[in-house]
Amino acid sequence: MNILIASEHVIDNYILGKRMKPKAYGQYELLLAVVDVLAGDVVRAVRKGRCPFCGRVFPTKRGIARHLKVTSWKVMRIRPYGSDWFWVREVYPKNPCAFKYAKLVEYLASVYMKLRNSIRRWGRVANLRLLAGGEEYDFRNFSEVAEFIRRNPSVLRVVADVA
Repeated sequence: MNILIASEHVIDNYILGKRMKPKAYGQYELLLAVVDVLAGDVVRAVRKGRCPFCGRVFPTKRGIARHLKVTSWKVMRIRPYGSDWFWVREVYPKNPCAFKYAKLVEYLASVYMKLRNSIRRWGRVANLRLLAGGEEYDFRNFSEVAEFIRRNPSVLRVVADVA
């Protein structure tokens, strides 16, 4: 499975508050730190049962999940230049909140990938080095990197070119 798709799945489950096995959270501790730093207000709003985009309140988790993930589909007939007609099924978010939520999850996954690509292994022992804005930070494992990102969100913004 593609790591970007897998990270989008974990982000989605974390924001919506779905239960996961504890091992899964341990593997993605850095990913969850990125979500907490960049979209902490969205996570808090969804956990309270309120849509972070339109402000609508839902009494159950299932209601907010349905509101943020509702999709629709349409079938289109396409004919590329020089070939035969064929049918394409396109799936898209049905309401504006679902579209914003899908784009938020996609954005958080791309920021996580940029952060992962800026971390290098070095030395004989498995040490990690984060390269951010001309500075280098050394860590022993990814949980230390996650804790550092939570304490210093400005480093994440430098790495991911976030304004």
